[in-house]
Amino acid sequence: AVGFPNGEVVAAEGLSGGLALFWRRDVMVALQSKSRSHIDVILSSDNLRTRQWRFTRFYGEPKRELRKNSWYLMRFLRAQCDLPWLCAGDFNEVLSAEEHIGGSERGAWQMAGFQEVVADCGFLDLGLSGLQYTWDNRQDGDRNVKVRLDRALGDHKFVDSMGETSVRHV
Repeated sequence: AVGFPNGEVVAAEGLSGGLALFWRRDVMVALQSKSRSHIDVILSSDNLRTRQWRFTRFYGEPKRELRKNSWYLMRFLRAQCDLPWLCAGDFNEVLSAEEHIGGSERGAWQMAGFQEVVADCGFLDLGLSGLQYTWDNRQDGDRNVKVRLDRALGDHKFVDSMGETSVRHV
């Protein structure tokens, strides 16, 4: 239905969550694990410069008080494999105050957990082109809130081997 012959899906729970990963026929994908918060795979293809690498589709815990569970999961996943790693999705958190405008100010303590796990996993933010904020509550005036919750993070091995990777927010 979406134009890809293969896929892995985690159904949404109510109005939140839900993950999907689709791929072409020429890519071999080995599912490592999945949960309501992630789909972790190892990809291989003769058409890639890096023969084998890891991709994790991620959904961060939406409840602030439970978000530390997302960071535990990321650290657990880091320990499972040492292939070049790309982790992308909705982390439900920002890395800096500039990634959140409007509404209540995000406290440093809230961002610290995400900043620490990014450092612990050896990730670099791959940046993005296009719209700077990936979530917008679409309210008018002072009630408008925009936040960059979605991103792609690559470890040093991924960046070294697939440095031309780019992220576009459309």
